[in-house]
Amino acid sequence: MGHRGTDGYITASDWLATKEASLRDERDDESLSISRKALEISEDANSIAKDANRIADKALFNSRMANIWSAIAALIAAIAMYIAYAEYIKTP
Repeated sequence: MGHRGTDGYITASDWLATKEASLRDERDDESLSISRKALEISEDANSIAKDANRIADKALFNSRMANIWSAIAALIAAIAMYIAYAEYIKTP
């Protein structure tokens, strides 16, 4: 730590302040690293959620189409029943 009065001389408080600053920098670096990892995980989760949302949208579309086709089939069945009944009552 040098001799008193020389350029290389530092006091214990200077050394301690330097050490504390170094430890603070290490903690800041570690905190930044953790934050970056958390951001990466969050972005991955958002990507997964976006994919799941696309799949759910397709499933919803398919479900709606199935409902429409089911209604069309029911309408055709009702028309067929009406025609069959009309033919039945026309027959002497």
